Amino acid sequence: YCERLKGFPFDNITEVGNNGFGMCMFDEIILPNCTKLTGSVFNSVFSKYISIPLVTQIPVHSFSGPNLEYVSMDNVENFRTTNYIFTDVFSLKGLYLPKAINIPTFDWDSYGERIIAEGLQLPLEYIYAPKATTFNFEKSQMQYFNKMQFIFAPNLTSISRDIKLPGHKLTLYLSNLLTNAYFANGNYTVVAPIGSYVEQYAKEEGLTFMPSDYRDESMETPANVIDLGRSICTSVAGIRFGFTWDNIDEIESLA
Repeated sequence: YCERLKGFPFDNITEVGNNGFGMCMFDEIILPNCTKLTGSVFNSVFSKYISIPLVTQIPVHSFSGPNLEYVSMDNVENFRTTNYIFTDVFSLKGLYLPKAINIPTFDWDSYGERIIAEGLQLPLEYIYAPKATTFNFEKSQMQYFNKMQFIFAPNLTSISRDIKLPGHKLTLYLSNLLTNAYFANGNYTVVAPIGSYVEQYAKEEGLTFMPSDYRDESMETPANVIDLGRSICTSVAGIRFGFTWDNIDEIESLA
């Protein structure tokens, strides 16, 4: 391995095959002109940052590595596999997926589960996926993300029993499109329209329900709306999201 080589220009690469960056030691992998990935491309990487701005489809199990903090994939539309996408990503801090139609899933091998059990704190704070209608796989081991603050996915139609959400305080931004759900025993706040299935489910399960079209004046910093009518504003990890509930395709402010 070229341990002292921290980066390399990959401007001419347009496609990467299976294990193309397997066990890569570069701090950053930036592929500005890559449009296609095939196979498990970023397997066991030691990189902190991966940028694939033109890629729209993510194949099979694609990301694993203990140091990976961010994956920039703003144009990814589909995680097109019925298997886990992320494995042993102990350092991942957030997922910003403005175009994805599904939410990528997580898994941990025996080593990962052991060091988590020994007290490793996972830093993932948020998942932002405004167009996602489902998870890419029926199972996801997200219960270990004990620092997660919110999941924004108002187009989700279901959350199955095998989607293991964190068991701590967490805000879920949903809508009346969700018609089937199972949440872990967490201290959740769910934000959704009045009269929706989500409201009924929240009341039945003893969760905190916050109407998406109502400003709770009792809250010091309301998590559900700003003064633009039926809209939402929240800030996590230095990123501020503002978007209308009626038109979630348009982000009103991002700074």
